[in-house]
Amino acid sequence: RDGHFEALELLLSFPGIEKNIVDKKNRSALHYAVLLHHKQCVECLLNDKDVNPQLPDDSSFTPLHIAASNDFSDLIRLFADRDDVDLNCVDSIQWTPLHVAAKCGSTSFVEELLQHENVDVNRQNLMKRTPIFNAIENEKIEVVKVLLSREDLDLSVVDSEGHTAKDVALQTKNEDIINLLLNK
Repeated sequence: RDGHFEALELLLSFPGIEKNIVDKKNRSALHYAVLLHHKQCVECLLNDKDVNPQLPDDSSFTPLHIAASNDFSDLIRLFADRDDVDLNCVDSIQWTPLHVAAKCGSTSFVEELLQHENVDVNRQNLMKRTPIFNAIENEKIEVVKVLLSREDLDLSVVDSEGHTAKDVALQTKNEDIINLLLNK
């Protein structure tokens, strides 16, 4: 929790140490290293193949979801370098890190995540909403702009209530977002 990289490195070197132990919130050392933005500790943990980078906590967030909610875009590459990390991993309501970043207005995280071709900009959650719905609903105009720049973005997606992203924009009454979508 305190970002003591050398101590972490030493602990990880002990044979038989449980590297994925969790606390009462089901959070591992990797969850906390991300949450506290201790990049060197995150890198150390992710370099250890026995550390599970996809472990969900009690809120069903993986460490990558936590990075998304805090706009820690500098951590994405560390996760993407692991073969066993799914950048489209989902929580209990089928939100990907991109959904979370879009809702939170984590613009730099969205930009960095979209550099990876396997990230699905049209992935639907349980409500059948894609990340752009989250950005629009929460009036995160910079994220909306980034998502609209993607050629593969599908604005014809209909959510479970029969609404498109444009419908949601009209509900927000945010003229800037409405104009962006109408001009797309």
